[in-house]
Formats: sequence, structure tokens, C-alpha cells
Amino acid sequence: MRIPTKVRITSKRSYTVSLVERFSEANTMGLCDPVSRQIILRKNLPPRPMLATFIHELIHAMEFEHGIEISHRAVDQLDSAIEMLLRLNGWLKAGEGIADLLGCD
Repeated sequence: MRIPTKVRITSKRSYTVSLVERFSEANTMGLCDPVSRQIILRKNLPPRPMLATFIHELIHAMEFEHGIEISHRAVDQLDSAIEMLLRLNGWLKAGEGIADLLGCD
């Protein structure tokens, strides 16, 4: 799955996206750092977990940049709901990743 290297979160703010081999916490698949404006994802995740993790971290980025307070449980629920919405409406087809949807190379 191809992941974009940069995502605009607001009209004035973008986050860079990078992949790492591992995090210090074994169960961590991704994180969003609002200070450095970075989304960091664990490399080599299977496509569905990669998409879910990317969406999850995008929600956190929107939360930080728009001053929205969302519980982590709600973020978990939203990432699944957004992925389902994308697939059910044909905006994201089987075998496609978020970069295909966004038109990224």
C-alpha cells in the first residue's frame, strides 16, 4: 500500500508522513506528533491495518489542528467507520490504498 508523504490537514498546515521499522512500544502501529506535524506509521503493516492506522492518525491530526477533543475510543470507532464509508461507496476498492483514493504517487 502506498501512503502519501504529505497531507494537508488545514488550509495552512500540512503533516509529513513517514514510515519506521518499529516503535519502542511493540503494539504501537502509528502516532501523530502535533509539535513536529508528523504522522509516523509502522512500515510493512498489511494493507487493511495500514489504512486503518493512517486514518486513525489523520483523525488525531485533525483533532489537534482544529482544537477538537475526541476520546481515543471515539477515534478508534471513527477510523473503522471512515474506512467502511470509503469502501461501501466505491471510493476505495479492494486492493486499493488511501494513496490511490487521494491520487498520490
